Amino acid sequence: MANLIIKPNSATGDKLIIQDRDGGAVLTTADSGVDSATSVIATKTGTETLTNKTLTTPTIADLSNVSGTPSAINLVNASYPAGHLLQVRHYGCTAGSVYSTSAAYTGNAIASGTFSPHGGGNNLSYMFAILVVNIESIASINESRIMLETTTSGADVLTNLNYDTGDWAGTYANQGRTYGGKSAISRIIRLDGTGNADIDWQFSVRNTDASGSSAFTVYKNQTGFAVYEYQG
Repeated sequence: MANLIIKPNSATGDKLIIQDRDGGAVLTTADSGVDSATSVIATKTGTETLTNKTLTTPTIADLSNVSGTPSAINLVNASYPAGHLLQVRHYGCTAGSVYSTSAAYTGNAIASGTFSPHGGGNNLSYMFAILVVNIESIASINESRIMLETTTSGADVLTNLNYDTGDWAGTYANQGRTYGGKSAISRIIRLDGTGNADIDWQFSVRNTDASGSSAFTVYKNQTGFAVYEYQG
């Protein structure tokens, strides 16, 4: 059959009006198209204002059908699998090369830095640091043993680090010098789930011999550490 056409009179301004049972205009035509001011519909094209409408946030199951190059994708609230690497940050030597005969950690910080955690899902990420040091021990008598201290300070860390490693570098009962690269991997810390406040990391060294008869030098350009953060 031929098309069924319903239209108003051909005079300018005549309209086709479809009403509901209470006499309210639901669809009103204009001279060309729909009169959007009185019609209770949304058209596929054109600019319209939606009043008192609720738009439901769509759920995107995956990005397999996404094409093109988006300017930015925000993954702050994304869920990551356990063990997923969230970020790595590198820090150099704290100051210039450090020479000391002291048997105290105070004043002998060799590397430090402030780390800003990503936090991961529910702020439950884990972190550890790897330290690399070029250190020379100088023994004026029998020994030049060196100890390493590792500390962290963060408001949202479950248990901050504060421990030392004895006889980490140097010589024992052997006059002379030893030098070269030393490395250490820290114990693991974890966020407590309440936030992801900044964490201060610090590594310090001291002589085991308290008599001041031994010394060491840490060289700046070959010293630094990296903090690794991964999803718990």
